[in-house]
Amino acid sequence: MMGDRKGSSQPLKVVLMLMAIPTALIGFLPTDQDIGTLAPVLLITLRLLQGFAVGGEYPTNACYIFESSPDDRKSILCSVVAASTALGMLLASLVAFLLFQYFDRATILAWAWRIPFILSIPLTAVCLYSFWYKRNFLKSEKILSFCMESIKMAVIQNILD
Repeated sequence: MMGDRKGSSQPLKVVLMLMAIPTALIGFLPTDQDIGTLAPVLLITLRLLQGFAVGGEYPTNACYIFESSPDDRKSILCSVVAASTALGMLLASLVAFLLFQYFDRATILAWAWRIPFILSIPLTAVCLYSFWYKRNFLKSEKILSFCMESIKMAVIQNILD
């Protein structure tokens, strides 16, 4: 519904943050020795938020790609949404593999399992920057295009006068 009113870019940012914030918070959750049974309750709550975000992220991504793609490229670019899901699982498997290569099982269970969740923070920053850059870049392109048209019109007007 938000996408119908404000375009699909805004809901995409919302679901990105709904996924990113709980993911980062999981990396900083206190242990059950620190806060008791509240730790697993918080973990389940954060995982539920992630699940709701994924439920909105996939169709929002597909809609955004579809709306912003040229007509002759819509099909191939929309298929990237599905392929990126598989790529994400592959990258997550690679991170898990690397964790087990560099840390022993006890270290992973003690604290190293938090590393992938904390690494989501810079990844989220890159995603948010790309949204900002695209928005500002497109605006600057529109301004540049408007200026070029104005210059052309002024030159044509001077030639005609």
